[in-house]
Amino acid sequence: MTSLPWVARVGAALIVTATLGMSACTNEPPSGDEAESSTIADTETDSETTNTTQEEESTSEVDDGGASFYAGPEDDTTTGAPPDCDPFAQDCPEGEKCVPYAWSSPSLDSNKCVPVLGSQGEGEPCTYSGVFESTDDCDETSFCFIFNTEGEGLCQSFCTGTVDAPVCGQGQTCVIDGQGSINLCIDTCDPLAPACPEPLGCTWISPDFLCTSHEETDLLGESCEEIANCGPGLTCVDSEALPECASTACCAEFCALDDPEAVCTLEGTQCEPFYSPGQAPEGLENVGICIAPPP
Repeated sequence: MTSLPWVARVGAALIVTATLGMSACTNEPPSGDEAESSTIADTETDSETTNTTQEEESTSEVDDGGASFYAGPEDDTTTGAPPDCDPFAQDCPEGEKCVPYAWSSPSLDSNKCVPVLGSQGEGEPCTYSGVFESTDDCDETSFCFIFNTEGEGLCQSFCTGTVDAPVCGQGQTCVIDGQGSINLCIDTCDPLAPACPEPLGCTWISPDFLCTSHEETDLLGESCEEIANCGPGLTCVDSEALPECASTACCAEFCALDDPEAVCTLEGTQCEPFYSPGQAPEGLENVGICIAPPP
């Protein structure tokens, strides 16, 4: 499990509030000296998410700050029952697909079979009907990943394999959440050279960087409430990691560890490794963050 105590993990746009009904890392509240030395923002809350790239498994914890995976319009009726299909097996009748929907709350928390109403493929624009009806115009292999309140998004493929050994394509991670109802292949990205499709941004969702909804409203050095609040090339870190911060957390910039000419903009900061030693995913070993030098 990757531990980055200076990161203000106070929200991630992708993750559903409900935790998975499966084994994952958990955070115990600090006590004694640990409570005094903790640099994680006080507003942190935890949600559990399993991220697996291709057939390599890694279990991680992600804070959602009360956020929901779904950001689109809601309808006021609900149908269906507890899970009547398997999102990995996709065992619905022909012409239907197994999708997450809201059965007992406004958040996606169960699965049901719905008609396949469109032919949009992975990465193509889509429209979502709402968390209760939960239909979209994606094809039978994908689900509409929402990024605005109008129900517009991009089709993302369902993970294949099993919940214990999920499989996605090259350069993707299987994100499982919503009490196991959500299983989508999300593109990974490099914060030093992001290539996410518009309007998604490259957001850290431990231990990977993933292309997710990204508000990008806060600038370098400004206060932030969620990781996804900070603009391109930035992330939200705890105030104790910065020389100056007017809030509990502020936006800091990424940097390349192997760049001898790397210059951190904020006075009193320098390029430090983003990941703890030996914890960086393959290809992200060079990612640094401009923070105050360690004591």
